[in-house]
Amino acid sequence: MGQCLQLGWLLNRMIILEYLGNNRFAVKESQNSSLRPGDSFECLQIQVGRPLYMDHFRRAGSQTETRYVAGERSGLTLAQVL
Repeated sequence: MGQCLQLGWLLNRMIILEYLGNNRFAVKESQNSSLRPGDSFECLQIQVGRPLYMDHFRRAGSQTETRYVAGERSGLTLAQVL
């Protein structure tokens, strides 16, 4: 827990995530993306060249969960442990 990842995809989108445990992540920073700091989700696989599928996606301050996909057309271009 507490480990951070930097992910990127086309059109200069970039996020920094904090691993919360149990396959859950929270957005710490976001650039050029509709994801916001405090958003959280569950993810089982993160792989460059593949879309990022976020299950149980929850906006900061909300209890509503949905599914969100980042890099749907061309996949992630960057996945780096910080």
